[in-house]
Amino acid sequence: GRPGHLSGAGRKEVKGLPILAPLPPVITNVVIVGFELACLSDAGTFGLGNFTWAAFGTSALSVGIGELVVCYVLGLPLILALERTKAVSRLAV
Repeated sequence: GRPGHLSGAGRKEVKGLPILAPLPPVITNVVIVGFELACLSDAGTFGLGNFTWAAFGTSALSVGIGELVVCYVLGLPLILALERTKAVSRLAV
């Protein structure tokens, strides 16, 4: 695969769309940002003692929905446009 595709995940295509390519950043941000948000107190201070599973679930769901929208609604069309114009070959190192 090309650089930037995690273990060839981007090559799983449905009607020419690399449908799995956006998943690694979505999953990573769901876990990391969801955890960070779950550790914030009402006053905005970060602490592991503030963590609750309910807060993590809510935060992870919110972040996940946002990431899916951004990566699939904006990201996939951008990737396809870059591939059609051959701009990807100029971006790859």
